Amino acid sequence: MYFLVKHMLNPETGLKLSDFPLNLLLECKLQYLHTIIVKYIFVTQNKKTIMKKFYILIVAGCLSGAAFAQSSLTAITPVAGAPDMVTAPNMLMDGDTAEFTTLGVINTIQGRLSIINTTGASKTVKVRRTVLSAVPGSSNLFCWDLCYSPSTSLSSGSVTIAPGDTTMLFYGDYEPNGFAGTSYIRYKFFNQADTTDAVSITIKFTAGSLSIEDEPVVLANVYPNPASQFINFDYTIGNNNASISIADMTGKIVKNINLPENSTKQVISLDGFMDGIYIYTFYADNKAIATKKFIVRK
Repeated sequence: MYFLVKHMLNPETGLKLSDFPLNLLLECKLQYLHTIIVKYIFVTQNKKTIMKKFYILIVAGCLSGAAFAQSSLTAITPVAGAPDMVTAPNMLMDGDTAEFTTLGVINTIQGRLSIINTTGASKTVKVRRTVLSAVPGSSNLFCWDLCYSPSTSLSSGSVTIAPGDTTMLFYGDYEPNGFAGTSYIRYKFFNQADTTDAVSITIKFTAGSLSIEDEPVVLANVYPNPASQFINFDYTIGNNNASISIADMTGKIVKNINLPENSTKQVISLDGFMDGIYIYTFYADNKAIATKKFIVRK
């Protein structure tokens, strides 16, 4: 805040220290997971129009914070397609799930993605792998600046993507090793200089014949977060009885949604939701599969 005010106090703006009211309050209270979101509250008086605009801009910027900042990175499926790829080519995949399927249980499946730097500055990007669920006996690894071992989940090296450029270096290798089934693996691409500048994509690898009953119950993605008008839940439940429960920070249940059998996506309207932090629980056959938080900011 000091630097913002100091920046405003210069001959070009024509503002003086006396133009700033004394009843300017700073409050740092809101905490989301491990990230402190600094919330600024300004109590203003009838001052110059430029001052009012200044307050509005600062309040809007601080309330949105880094959580609302758009990533400089985006991900698409290969423009020319790829072997075993079920998802259409050249599809925007930010926060979504790409599918790769093979009928056999021997051959390697390569889940390929193209990563784009949408800004005017170079970005040095690393990758983190998270195995959401994996078929017992299968194995997987990923290739970025080099191909890492199956035991490595964070790339030690990085790839520099030039402004506006696209890299097609990434792919996730999935080895069925003779076992049929579906595995879900999430890959997060993040700016090494700012780890909040990131994009995550889940790849669904399916090898061999798989009945709906055999599919694992997985909550793949919940987005956007923060959300304003609606929030999406991507999942796999097969023919299991599944539901989503949403509670506020006092523990009061504000919404329950029963999920149709064999469905894979639920879009939940946030009409009637107040700004704040909410806790959702994903249930399958009355068992809690995942419990996490999301922010509503309108």
